Order: sequence, then structure tokens, then C-alpha cells
Amino acid sequence: MKRFNQAFLNKKVSPNLGIEGKNLLPKFYSRRSQAGFTLIELLVVISIIALLMAVLIPSLARARIQAKRTICQTHLKQWGAIYTMYTNDNDSRFPPSCLDPEFNPRGSGTWFVVMRPYYQDPEILECAAATKAPEQRPERFNNRLNWRFSWWGSPFTQLMQENEEIAEIEGSYGQNWWITSTEESDGGAYPDKNKFKRITEMRSPRQTPMLGDCGAFLTRPTRDAQPPENDGDYIYATSDEMRRVCTNRHQTGGVNWVFADGSVSEILLKNLWETEWHKNWESREITEWPDWMRSLPE
Repeated sequence: MKRFNQAFLNKKVSPNLGIEGKNLLPKFYSRRSQAGFTLIELLVVISIIALLMAVLIPSLARARIQAKRTICQTHLKQWGAIYTMYTNDNDSRFPPSCLDPEFNPRGSGTWFVVMRPYYQDPEILECAAATKAPEQRPERFNNRLNWRFSWWGSPFTQLMQENEEIAEIEGSYGQNWWITSTEESDGGAYPDKNKFKRITEMRSPRQTPMLGDCGAFLTRPTRDAQPPENDGDYIYATSDEMRRVCTNRHQTGGVNWVFADGSVSEILLKNLWETEWHKNWESREITEWPDWMRSLPE
């Protein structure tokens, strides 16, 4: 193909067209090359972008949820290793209760305090899917939020005064109180006979949760506890402590927990009442679920 230039055009254009005629074709191409998109072309481009966004945004949202869930499970896996080291160093015993009288100052037996030598970064106390805790203790708790240790104030005042780091601790996980090694008075809703205390006392460590998604730093699930009327809501001063765990925090219908064998699994919310929380646990079938739970997987 011959090169498109002014000399070539001058040879091929008829002399009858005159000087303006000779420049007609170059001017036409010059104007066309400087023109922008037409309205129709712009609409087509915008439609394609909108279509791509409609396809990609839900996928990105799902990927973000999955990433947070993975971070949570990674943190719990680390806690599984920490519990293993602790029980190996303490004659198979689990950490004590937070109010164990043998620990001074009061509260220094709390699991994340007594196991502090076994981890470096307090951020592993937090689930990536939980919301940061407010400074002041809310009137109603919600286990979609982090908890702050300072919310429990008076029993642990001396501990927090002596250790500023503990005073600032916030987290998203709670310990299954039924594994704690402290001797309790055998009576009431939380009898000592139901506690494991040592990992060697467990029939199947794979079936017993140790630590996981929770709206407080400990929970004492009982068979008769009722599911919350709203996702995540609970009142701290009640015996329905299963509510501290029952939250759709990960938007999967389940919560992440590390079990006594160190494995991490999701417990479906509707299966919480079938999980072996203590030695003498009896499963309970619930037939009437609150509205927010009815569509969750089983």
C-alpha cells in the first residue's frame, strides 16, 4: 500500500478540483481523527462497566467475608497451639477460672492473662469479622462486637492497675468455662462435676470446644439456654450464656471454635445445643427458632 501523504494526494486528485479540492480528503481525515466518542459509544461503555461492577462487587464482598473468616480461624489455630503448650507445662490442666482465689491479684488466672507468656501479639485475641469495641460498656451486649476487659471493672481493678496492657485488652473470643481447672462448689446451674479440668479427662478432645467466637471472654453454655431473639444480643447477667456464642458474625450461619485436640472448625448455630460443652452434656432439639435463625443452615 502506498504511503498516505500530501504528495501522493496532489498527484491523484483531479486538477479541476482546484487547490481546495486537493486538500479536501486530508482535511476530512484530520477532522475524523480528532472527533471523540459518540453518545451511543459512551452509553455502550458505561453499560459494560455497570455490568462488570454488578458481577464483580458481590464476588469481592464474598471474598472479603471469606478472608476475615480465614484470619479468624488462623488466630484460633494459634490458640490451639498455645493451649497445648500450657497443658503440657501444667500436668494436663487447663487454665483456671478467672476468679480462682489462688491467683493474686484477682483475675490473674484469666486465660489470656495466665497464658500471656505463650504469645507475643495480643491481636490474636481478635476476630477480623468482629467490630471494634466501644470505650464504654454498652447497656446491652452484642457478640458482633469485641469485648473490653475493662468493662468488668471492680473484680479486676487491682489487676488492671498493676498491668496497663491488661486494662487495654479487647477481644472477640471467649473460653468455654467448663474446661477450666478451678475447683467449684458443686451446686446450682454450674456444678463442678461437669467440668473437665484436664485434657486427659475428655473422652474425645475433638468434640469439646475450648475457645471461639464469643461476646464475652468466657461462656458457660447450659442445655436449657434459649437462642437470642436478635442476632448477637444478650444480657450479661443471665444464665443463658449460650447467647454469648450464638451470632452470625461470619455470615455463614456458624461460629469458629478451636477444639481440645487443637483443630479448628465451624459450629453451625443450630448445632450449638448438640455440641459437647461439658462432661455430662445432653443434646437438646430446638424446634422453634427466632426469625433471624430460621433460614440458617442445619
